[in-house]
Amino acid sequence: MNNIGIVVQGPLVSVGKTGKDMMRPRLVPQEDIVTFDCVPTILEVAALAKDHGLGPFRVVVRETDPQDSIARLVAALGEESIVCMPAPVLDDKPQYMSNNARNQFTSTLEGVRAVRKAGATRVIKIRSDQFVRIDLLARDLNRFISPEDKKILIPWMDTKHPISVMDFYFAANIQPFEEFLEFLLQNAKLHYNVHIELLKALATYNLGPTMLPGRFIFAKTWNKRILKTYHAALIPASRDIYQTTIWRGKHLADPQGQFVHSDDAWIESMKAVLKNRPILPIAIAQKIARKVGIAKA
Repeated sequence: MNNIGIVVQGPLVSVGKTGKDMMRPRLVPQEDIVTFDCVPTILEVAALAKDHGLGPFRVVVRETDPQDSIARLVAALGEESIVCMPAPVLDDKPQYMSNNARNQFTSTLEGVRAVRKAGATRVIKIRSDQFVRIDLLARDLNRFISPEDKKILIPWMDTKHPISVMDFYFAANIQPFEEFLEFLLQNAKLHYNVHIELLKALATYNLGPTMLPGRFIFAKTWNKRILKTYHAALIPASRDIYQTTIWRGKHLADPQGQFVHSDDAWIESMKAVLKNRPILPIAIAQKIARKVGIAKA
């Protein structure tokens, strides 16, 4: 087998908006919310992994997932491909990180450890409710990240929100990725915005802590830190991966040039974005919105 392990993480029945609504606000109309059976998608990705010699392949499930869904996966993939974890930890008032974020990254870490124990030295992590061309991710992993590199392949760089790191899929060398996940779970406060806190954690992990008072007070200095973080830690994947990704049964919406990929001169794009567009105080705006009742707490 290839030394690129595949980790699939997420619920086996996923509820939410589909790929066609990805660019819409978070609160989409109820009629556009779907309940999606993830098992066929997982098996489709597993078949793709087999066709391209990728593996070991592991699906991380929770003991609270529907038992019939787990049984279908076991029947198709074998027990050795299933990593079963205890019920998620729930906290009525999570102060450290949200329940969803904590469970996402604890599950990812267990999956990464499982494929490492099975012999993988590199890893691709995807969501259970998305069909992703993992063969193309493996191509980019081999193309852009050397065996000694600690960088992480991410879906894209967002020119409107460069401080956010999207977590749809990751690819990396397994040891530094596992070490970063451990750091993340011990140090990051993934409560209000997991995407912003991901970048902050990557910055601290790769560049060391900062003494800047507050996230947005010194925009120019923060912009330099963001750019250094991308240089040190991140590479956006190629555009064809985004174009072929299907989320809860629908292709991802066209971002209309908002996302930058490795097909582009992405570092130059990043420099231009950070030079010409100051980072808005997103966290402050969100807190104000919650206080005046125009956004959910």
